[in-house]
Amino acid sequence: MKSKKILIISFLSLFAGMYCGSTEVKDTVETVEPVVKDGLSDEEKRIRAEAEEAKRKLEEEARKKEEEMRAAALKLTEELNKKLEPVTMYGFGNGLTKLSASQEKAWVNKNAKILKEVADKLPAGFVLEIQGHADSSMAPAAKYVVITISDASVERARYAQSVLVKNGVDEAKTSVVGKGDKMPQDPKKLAINRRVTFAIVPE
Repeated sequence: MKSKKILIISFLSLFAGMYCGSTEVKDTVETVEPVVKDGLSDEEKRIRAEAEEAKRKLEEEARKKEEEMRAAALKLTEELNKKLEPVTMYGFGNGLTKLSASQEKAWVNKNAKILKEVADKLPAGFVLEIQGHADSSMAPAAKYVVITISDASVERARYAQSVLVKNGVDEAKTSVVGKGDKMPQDPKKLAINRRVTFAIVPE
């Protein structure tokens, strides 16, 4: 009888222990649950916030640096374009797309060095644009005309480009465009409109 009592007491003690243990486990689960649901501990949140702030600062610094570089490039192009204002290639015959040998030599001696210096100082993202022009009418010398006004302006620009390349300008830093007769220097003087001009422009 005594052994039965001991057995019953042991069983009750074990049952009570199991019940208390399950309560402790439940309490532990409830304590851990908020962290698991949130996905991050307070320390992890702090680390993530610091990383995001550092990233934001780096992006802001990069943006400011890019703006400063863009402003510097624009300022430089303004200075270079001022140097190009007096550098124009004149002397093309009506309907012709090249200068005579003597005209070319005189122009090169006066201007090629300036254009090379400008091309060498070009900021990234800009090119030396070679702009060919034509007069509004080639009728007075029609017997010499073999191309259209538009083609004449393009070919004059290409000719000027070849002259520059022969004199040390990197062709990759140049571009060619024909303006036709849309930008006359003097509408009343046809010959002066047959020319090539130069400008620094974005690529």
